[in-house]
Amino acid sequence: MSSDNPILNSPYDEPKLHYATDADGSLNYNDIRNGRRIFSTDIQGSNQTTSLGNFEVTKARIHDDLLQEGLKKKPAKSAASFVTIGEPDIAIHKKGNSVTVEIQGLDIYDPIKDEVKARNVNDIAYWMVDDDYDGSSFVVKQVFFCGGESTEFDKWKKGLSEAAKQDTKKKAEKTLKIEIDDEAFDRLYGHISHPIEVSKKGQKIAVRIISQFGEEVTKVLAV
Repeated sequence: MSSDNPILNSPYDEPKLHYATDADGSLNYNDIRNGRRIFSTDIQGSNQTTSLGNFEVTKARIHDDLLQEGLKKKPAKSAASFVTIGEPDIAIHKKGNSVTVEIQGLDIYDPIKDEVKARNVNDIAYWMVDDDYDGSSFVVKQVFFCGGESTEFDKWKKGLSEAAKQDTKKKAEKTLKIEIDDEAFDRLYGHISHPIEVSKKGQKIAVRIISQFGEEVTKVLAV
């Protein structure tokens, strides 16, 4: 197999071949083996997160698939395999023994233009809430669609127009291939969650946001 074309498998089929790795973890393009690659790492069992001044650094291993020559040949910025997302702006509103979560926006780092872009709530495709997050498994308890044209979304927030909501509803129905009742969608559209009961000390709420551009970020809040 030539290193000019190191891709062994079709992206639409179950992987049948993989390259072996050398002792230093780099791919050996002359050693092709059968089956799917078994991903292993020495990160588990060691300290993954350390503090450097005001920064918290997490050790992670990049999957070997990202070492392919095709990716390395492109200019570094245009070949960006990751998008850096700042923590979303989230407000917690308390009322008695319950709280509501309000999404206020999020920031995205553009590696091509080398700048931070502020994304508004209308740029969010949908977001989900786990109202009793255990620190490992995200269990969807509430889900909301959001988004729409910026001006129309602002009008919706002020109660002046339903255009943003109706446009989002049509897109959701097309994607999911179902019809959604208008009254039901009223409960599924917006940037403020339904009331969440706080039933224990140290309860954690996890919020996962997916933008219209496919960027995803999760933030955990203690209430």
